[in-house]
Amino acid sequence: MHDSTLEDISTREQLLARVAWLYYERDLTQAEIGARLGLSRITVNRLLKEARQSGIVEIRIRPISTDLPLVEALLQRYPLQDAWLVPAMDQTGEELAQSLAQMAAMVLAQRLQEGWTVGIGVSRTISYIPDFLVLEKPLACRFVTLMGGLYFRPVEVTHNFDVLTRLAVLTGGEAYYLPLPTFVSEPATRDHLLADPLIQRSLDVARQANVAIFSVGTVDQSALLYQVGLLGEEDLNELRVYQAVGDVLGYFFDRRGQLVPAGIHQRLLGISLSDLQRIPLKMLAAGGQPKRPAVKAALSSGLVDVLVTDTATAHWLCDAEEV
Repeated sequence: MHDSTLEDISTREQLLARVAWLYYERDLTQAEIGARLGLSRITVNRLLKEARQSGIVEIRIRPISTDLPLVEALLQRYPLQDAWLVPAMDQTGEELAQSLAQMAAMVLAQRLQEGWTVGIGVSRTISYIPDFLVLEKPLACRFVTLMGGLYFRPVEVTHNFDVLTRLAVLTGGEAYYLPLPTFVSEPATRDHLLADPLIQRSLDVARQANVAIFSVGTVDQSALLYQVGLLGEEDLNELRVYQAVGDVLGYFFDRRGQLVPAGIHQRLLGISLSDLQRIPLKMLAAGGQPKRPAVKAALSSGLVDVLVTDTATAHWLCDAEEV
């Protein structure tokens, strides 16, 4: 579990410091800050007042904002609208996943609007978001899966059906499911399932998403898709031949952010990459050393608008060689 002070610093105070830094140090107007962070001008004004009252803004912004130049470096290096960082603090595994989910939940809460549709990926990190999402009022949003799920789950992973239901309850909204595994055994099976009108109905809702939230997977035996039996050794070997480094929603990319020509994509159930590209706001929440190549590939693919990661991964992304 986290120290409560670290949790406070990684969420609300980071938001206050970010708004204050953009206003006082970068000389952005309140309207410009609102457009960048997905906030109304009135909300920006309120956050600036709160930053002053809380002592974050004095003569200078408190040292909590020292990572903000790192955010700017990420925005210059990659085609991102914004990035949010959590302290590395030697966090790994479940602890890091919870920190990333907490930050992603805060960013989502700040941007979420009445009646929006939110597409959700399948991952350990994303499964924690309902634990941290806090809204000022119900927004009657729709939550929908962007891909098939897990036909069984390790005990430490929340099923995507549970995640959608909890998010719908939290927002006073609705949940739409794709009751299928991420991968099936044969391309013909996939084609047959995708022709079903009920399945197309769920996918059509996903295609209408205003925001998509997802993580990345690795290409090894630690990958969630491998651990639940949706990827086998033969699949991993083929992906390694193509030098894949990770996946976004079951689509595998090489280190340059190019989709690899693996046969597994012909067995994937979910929205297409072109569908994903058309979603207005795409948020990636991922970090930790094992996932760094996959995060970089996702950023290089152009499929990410907002990145939530840890500071150590952010430094690595900025220092990584161009390909």
